[in-house]
Amino acid sequence: MDTLSREIETYHCVLDLANAFFSIPIAKESQDQFAFTWEGRQWTFQVLPQGYVHSPTFCHNLVARDLANWNKPSTVKMFHYIDDLMLTSDSIEALEKTVPSLITYLQEKGWAINPQKVQGPGLSVKFLGVVWSGKTKVLPSAIIDKIQAFPVPTKPKQLQEFLGILGYWRSFIPHLAQLLKPLYRLTKKGQVWDWGRTEQEAFQQAKIAVKQAQALGIFDPTLPAELDVHVTQEGFGWGLWQRQSSVRIPIGFWSQIWHGAEERYSMVEKQLLATYSALQAVEPITQTAEVIVKTTLPIQGWVKDLTHIPKTGVAQSQTVA
Repeated sequence: MDTLSREIETYHCVLDLANAFFSIPIAKESQDQFAFTWEGRQWTFQVLPQGYVHSPTFCHNLVARDLANWNKPSTVKMFHYIDDLMLTSDSIEALEKTVPSLITYLQEKGWAINPQKVQGPGLSVKFLGVVWSGKTKVLPSAIIDKIQAFPVPTKPKQLQEFLGILGYWRSFIPHLAQLLKPLYRLTKKGQVWDWGRTEQEAFQQAKIAVKQAQALGIFDPTLPAELDVHVTQEGFGWGLWQRQSSVRIPIGFWSQIWHGAEERYSMVEKQLLATYSALQAVEPITQTAEVIVKTTLPIQGWVKDLTHIPKTGVAQSQTVA
């Protein structure tokens, strides 16, 4: 996903391989490993079954092998995950010419295309659960509607489902971990279910935050990045931004609450830990690009010289080095 976010172009097309697992034959000498009994009779799969734990890996690797031998135009980029393929280019004409060629090639290799699931070529497609609109990522409206319609949880299992949905889309929502802290408390083992005013407010605030989620831009490695790192008593978070065509656009947001000994750190130590964690987290995106860090508390002097600052907090210098 990080690679896709860095390299995606303006126009896109998505292809779905129909019955991809069932297109992969199992060698005769291995078919006994897939035998099963049903209604008193013994059967065996002759093609890769859906429920086999290694089926996705086998399928992904076989499709990747065939795609590696396809003569892809230099003006088109391609991304692939199991049985889903995405072509992207700054030229819609290039896509319109390339897509039929790829479909023909895949069919020659024994793969079938699901025509009902072809998206584009165009500006907006859905791939890996995310809506890619031009050079932005958008939270799907179906997900927003699902979260807005989610009923007030009455037991931990329902709450975990709600938190799971939000967690998958956390990069779109600033300060999410802090918002959800009262709710995560109720999921702890042995915790008595006690849904009160605090939990209800957190539940509603999370829904509002999802409704206000911004589209995320695509990182440009040729431009500097701006990393905003904020800390509170509850936790910390960071937002990755970039100025593109003089407009400051968000690339993604992350957050988490303090755990264990971290809760006893001084605020300066918390800021240092948050900054270090943030830089580590965004490195797969920013790579060698310049990153300008902006923090809630001034830590530049602390970082430059650890020897002259009194250590009044819990953490040692090794913790944040």
